[in-house]
Amino acid sequence: MIKIGHFGTFDVDNYGDLLFPYIAEYRLPKYDWEHISPTNNTTVFKDSLPVVSFAEAMKKKYNAVVIGGGNILHLNHNKNTVYSNIDGFAYANLWVGAAKIAMEQNVPYIFNAPGVSKKIRGYFHEKIAQYTFENSNYVALREKYSLDLARRVIKNTR
Repeated sequence: MIKIGHFGTFDVDNYGDLLFPYIAEYRLPKYDWEHISPTNNTTVFKDSLPVVSFAEAMKKKYNAVVIGGGNILHLNHNKNTVYSNIDGFAYANLWVGAAKIAMEQNVPYIFNAPGVSKKIRGYFHEKIAQYTFENSNYVALREKYSLDLARRVIKNTR
């Protein structure tokens, strides 16, 4: 069976984010979905689907990677996010890290309507974002604001 790694914030107490795994599995039921978040924490919602931590996902093989949804596309440090108790860049792992896993495994990856929450600033951040977007197989963003911010860094708009 085709195994899809689905990256997002499915380990937080946010009802909207927790719907994405259900929607993905409902719309594409023939695939084996693995939902991946920065942690494997359970939420207060008893019916949320199980998640695998990003660290664990790095050791696994996928046939494709789906990034999103949620407002997850930024490259900021965790200190001002819901992942402030973890050192590092949890949100960046949800898209740049997910893309890296896909590229290393030579499998397709797509952006399924995530949002760009802040302008991508600085030469290195812009280059990271540009490379990640331009090497994906498909990019769909959640609204015009996100699209406009992403277009600032995307040079190849095939």
